This record gives sequence, C-alpha cells and structure tokens, in this order.
Amino acid sequence: MRMQMSMQPIYTRDEPPTLQKKALDAVLTCVCLLAFGLFLGFVSLYFGAFHFSETMFPSYFAVDKLVFLNVVPAVYLVFLLYFAIGRIRWCFAISFIIMFLLTWANHLKLLFRNDPLLVGDILRFFESLDMAGNYGFDARWELLLFFVVAIAAFIWVKKIVKKKADIRVRIVGLIVCLVLGYVSFQNIYLDQNLYDSLKNEEEINTWSASEVYVSKGFLYPFLHSVSTSLDRPPEGYDEEAAEAYLAQYDYDDIPEKEKVNVIAIMMESYNDLSKFEELELNIDVYRYLHRIQEESYCGELVTNIFAGNTIDTERSFLTGHTDLINYRSPVNTYVQYFREQGYVTEGSHPYHDWFYNRKNINEYMGFDNYYFYENYYKDFSEELKVPDEILFPQIIELYEANKETGKPYFSFNVTYQNHGPYPLDEPTELPYAVNDGYTDEEYNILNNYLMGIESTTIQINELINYFREESEPVVVILFGDHNPWLGDNNIVYEAMGMNLELSTQDGFYNYYNTPYIIWGNDSAKAALNNDLQGEGPSIGPYFLMNQFFELVGWEGNEFMKMGNDLRETIDVVHSTGAFRSRGWVVEELSPLDYEIWKPFEDAQYYWRTHFVKDRG
Repeated sequence: MRMQMSMQPIYTRDEPPTLQKKALDAVLTCVCLLAFGLFLGFVSLYFGAFHFSETMFPSYFAVDKLVFLNVVPAVYLVFLLYFAIGRIRWCFAISFIIMFLLTWANHLKLLFRNDPLLVGDILRFFESLDMAGNYGFDARWELLLFFVVAIAAFIWVKKIVKKKADIRVRIVGLIVCLVLGYVSFQNIYLDQNLYDSLKNEEEINTWSASEVYVSKGFLYPFLHSVSTSLDRPPEGYDEEAAEAYLAQYDYDDIPEKEKVNVIAIMMESYNDLSKFEELELNIDVYRYLHRIQEESYCGELVTNIFAGNTIDTERSFLTGHTDLINYRSPVNTYVQYFREQGYVTEGSHPYHDWFYNRKNINEYMGFDNYYFYENYYKDFSEELKVPDEILFPQIIELYEANKETGKPYFSFNVTYQNHGPYPLDEPTELPYAVNDGYTDEEYNILNNYLMGIESTTIQINELINYFREESEPVVVILFGDHNPWLGDNNIVYEAMGMNLELSTQDGFYNYYNTPYIIWGNDSAKAALNNDLQGEGPSIGPYFLMNQFFELVGWEGNEFMKMGNDLRETIDVVHSTGAFRSRGWVVEELSPLDYEIWKPFEDAQYYWRTHFVKDRG
C-alpha cells in the first residue's frame, strides 16, 4: 500500500523570536561589544606605556578617572561601528584595525622619535608605521598575543551573535552614540582644567612633553590633543583671498657678495637689570655687555613670556610667526630661507634633545644639524647643566668646522645656563647686588642670578673678541628669551620695588622686555657696506629677523615683506591678546588697524599651512 505523503514540510521556518529571546540577544550582543571594546582600550593603554617603563602602566590605576578616560573611547568606537554597520564581525575587524594602527603608530613614534602621536598627525601617521622599515626592533610577545586574542574574538563572535542588528535599533543607537560622543568630547576630553588636574608625575620628567603625554595614557591625551595640535584657521578665513594677499609680495635672494655668516644666540633668562634704577649693584656684571652695545645695533624685544616657556621667543624668531603652533611637519621658516640661499643651517642647545621636542621640530624648521647633550655636549661635560664656558667655545668650533664646506653659515644657539630657579639658601662668594633690605632668601636668589649673568656676559665678550679678529664676515645676533624667575610670586621684584603692573605701559614693558644686539665684525661691515650701529626699535621677537634684514639691506622672502608692512603700524602682537599699535599697547585694535591686521593674520595661516618645497 502506497503511503500517503505528509503535507507538512520537512523543514519549517523558525518560530518568530519572542520578546524574551530578543532581550537576551541584545544583552549578549552588548556584552560582546563591551568586552571587545575593553580589550582594545586596555591594550592601547598598555602599548602606550610599555616602551617607557614597566611601572608606568600600573601607575595609571592610581590616578582617579585616568583608566576610565583611556578605555571608554575604545568601547565607544566599537559600539559606534556596530550601530553604523550592523554586522558584529565587521565591527570587530574595523575597530581592531583602527585601534591597532593608532596604537602602533604611537608606539613607533615614541620608540624612534620620543614623540607621541597627536590628532594633528593623523594625515601623516603612516610615516610612523613606515619607521619599522628604517629601524630595527624586536617584536614583543604582547603584540603576538594581541593578534591572537583579536582573531579568536573575531571567529568566536560569529557563533554567538548571528543576526544583523535591526535597522530601527541601529538608527536609535547611532544617534545616541553621536550625541554622547559630541557632548563628552567637548565637555570632558577637551577640558583643559581636567587634563591638567590628572597628574601622574612620579615616573616622569615633567619638563618632557612626551613623558607628560605618556603619563596620561594614550587615547585620552590623543583625543585631548585636538585642542593643541590642529592649526585652526582664523575666524572668517578665506584661503583664496589669503593666497592672493601673500602673492602680492616677491621672493628675493641675498646678494651673493653679501652672504655673511650669521650666528644667533638666545640667552636663557638674560636681561639687563641694571637699566632699573631700583637695583643697585656692587659689581657691574654687565660691563662687557655695555661695551659691546656701544659698537652695535641695539634694542629691546617685547616677549610673550615671563620666567619660562623659552620656545615662544625661540620659535617666534626662527619663523616670524606671531601665532605659534605645535609644529608637526616641515614649515616655512627663516631657517628654510637661509638654507634656500645656500647656507649651512645648524646650532646648539646643550640640554636634552626631547626638551620642547626640539629634536623633531628643529628638523621641520629647516636645520641641517642640531647639537644637543645626547649627540654632542655629553662629550664635553658630565653635568647635564652644561655651562656657557663650554657652549660658547663650541659655537666657535662648529663655525670653524663649517669653513670646510665653503658655504655661508647660519647658526642658532640656545643657552641653558641661568635657567631658574636660583638657590634660596646658598650665598654667593661675592655680593653682586647691594643688600637694600632684602631677606636672606631674596638676596641669595638675586646674587645667584647675577653671578650666572656675569659668567654668560664674560663668554659673550670672549666670543665677540674672537670674531673681531676673524677675517671672514660674521654677524652676531644676541637676545634674551624672557625675564628671570626671581622667587615665587616675584618676591625679589617686589622687594626691589619694580613696577610689574601689566595694566600700565611701564609695568607691561618691565615684565616682558629683554635686550637684543646685532654686532658685526669689520669684514661683515665691509661686505654689507653698513656700520651695524645705532638704536633699534622695541619689537616683538617675531620681527627681530625682519629688523636684522632691514638693517643689512636684505629684502627676504614674501612673508618677511608682508610682516614689514604690518609692523609699520602694529609691531607687537602679544600672547595676552594685546597689540602695540602706533606706539601704544592696546587691548583691542581700532577698526582701521584691524583692517591692516586681518589680511596678515589670514595670509600668515596660509603661509604656515602651505609648505614650499625645493625652492633652493
């Protein structure tokens, strides 16, 4: 008998999932996403620290909120990608790739350049990955484990979560993620007060920007770097108009017969305090300085800084920029201009190369060579605080060595001697200042500062005397970076009775002014047909190179010419937001003067962000 075929299909559709099953699936998915995000976050935190020290990673857990702030961005990325894509395996794969590239680029930059990855490096971060081909390094077992766990998670999650996320859930989740991300980024990750408050300093040198960065993890300082590493255009910036404004100016070469050697020295905390009648000296520590000034072109800088942040004056001089940035790539500077003109460009700073990231940034600015403690001065001094009696003779030695190239020489040097603080409880052998009612602490600070200044001034005099006898043409530019620290809360200045009230014109200049000197030997005067003497104007440090070029009759590049037009009206653009316009310090420019300033501001941004390659 033929059996009757059943009308029921052998395979049936699954029953529609119940509400309970949907809830369980959602919880399981969230757990998987959270677990993978935490894995990526902790791995990035670990790799951000392990090149530095074994104790750095554990130190993060001792600082309130620090681990949370570093791990949450990785978790956020995983959830954001899941809601955007809908497929958990693709979410895992893409988030892994993103976190690996960022984490490894940061690790390689720290390993090979002692320079962490900032948001501003994103467009160039493949150069960090590329470093692996240029340097040898041993792959660590942690890296292999990272890959193994990630691959296992990628395979395993497919068996656990099989369905694509519902489109309605994805839309709601994506909106929530975007809103939460924006709010937390603006109010937490860009909060400078919060960033500064999370101190983790036991394992680091607080003077190292790279170490300060590492002390806060990786993802947290990386995201925070948006506030400092991106060069934002001025309000109302029009690129075409800025380019057209800059294009009005021509690029001029230095006449071949006038290519004198230029040696610039920025001196740490150097100011001529004898100009203040409030200070009475027993010993004239500035005697050589005053003799040199009598045969030089002299004036004063209105610096942006007081008692610290040396690089502001330094980079203002080298770039001519009135608004400095965190330089992360090659940039148009006056160093580049000298190199384009056939000069060898180098210099010295007898301290750590990581200090203010000079090792990398000096290269971006156009220096052929730069000599630091690590690559040069450690051979001359076991002490890290290399004195000027070593630095100044080496400036001469490097100048002499350059003669073999047959090329003119631009040398920019930064002293370290006289860096504060000065001893509070160590009297000097000689009483340099008259003790006019100072406390012992105040008197010790002042005398120790003046003792260092006398030593530097003696070295200045010996250097000038050397080049006075030199047959090759040499111009020496000397200037101070900022006023010295003279005790907490400026106690020595207060004891002197000096006016440092910034609301007054005199107080403003007392607080920020330092001297500059332009001196030339007889050969330079003959080559330039200029006696290089006279009284120069008071200017911002970004216009010091302009003043030198104007003095010797060089036209310079287009940016310098644009700056020359600005400084006819505005010669100080201060970090406080003030300007000096038509001889007066003002908090706000008049509408007429703003019309002069605005085109320069925009064209300066264009100049900073459009590096001109291979002009030489």
